[in-house]
Amino acid sequence: MKRATFVAALVAVLALVLVTSATAGIIMDRILKKGELVIGTTGSQPPLNATTKDGKIIGMDADLANLIATGLGAEVKFEVMPFAQLLPALEKGKIDMVLSSMTMTLQRNRKVAFVGPYYASGKGILTKSKNVAALEGREALNESGFTIAVLKDSTSQAFVEQAAPKAKLMPTTASPLP
Repeated sequence: MKRATFVAALVAVLALVLVTSATAGIIMDRILKKGELVIGTTGSQPPLNATTKDGKIIGMDADLANLIATGLGAEVKFEVMPFAQLLPALEKGKIDMVLSSMTMTLQRNRKVAFVGPYYASGKGILTKSKNVAALEGREALNESGFTIAVLKDSTSQAFVEQAAPKAKLMPTTASPLP
């Protein structure tokens, strides 16, 4: 019984790897043929990505995209879109890769392949100094008097929904720098 379970699991894993490899091969062929790596980003999550006044994408994500493209002998093309549209665009083949401060989650990893973290961060709060004293822990956020803005459909939104259900939640789409 154990051997049969092991063999079945091995076959399932190999099938998944082969399907993923076949898809990756198609995408890689497209990138190499066009000489263009299309990157999906919000362009509005500094310091990892931001849009300059003249429309250029800058930041660590842009630098990483350029390094990857150079390694492939391709040019980078950035497709700027709201955060919530990045994974659907990747799944539909409109973009080749997402570089936009996206956290790996089990739910997301069921749909797309993550290569691993390239930046580790935590959650931070930006508020007026008079409010800092009241925020001694995440429990303090769970009051109806607090309004919390988060990036729509992000892990930050999920965190606030779980940790502070009484607070007023304002999901936002990030906007370019002025």
